[in-house]
Amino acid sequence: MFKKKPSAEDIAFTKALTTALEELPALTADSDEYTAAIKNIEMLHNLMATNKKSKFRVSGDTLLSVGGSLAGIIMILGYEKANVLTSKALGFVLKTKA
Repeated sequence: MFKKKPSAEDIAFTKALTTALEELPALTADSDEYTAAIKNIEMLHNLMATNKKSKFRVSGDTLLSVGGSLAGIIMILGYEKANVLTSKALGFVLKTKA
């Protein structure tokens, strides 16, 4: 429900990381190329981690929908407190789509 499709940037990071990891077994562990490849893999991994942390946002439509539902419930409950009304406020809450 809250998962979004991966962006083109995320796909490019994953593809670059996969390519770097696939080329690693062909190198010898004591070579400079191996050290450079490990540094590149670490850099790509860190970039992916920071990119994912900053991307999580709640859309304005979702906030507006939740805020509207809560405002409606508060209004109904306030009216029920002041006047006798035999309705249930939870019936007016929007159902989430799974």
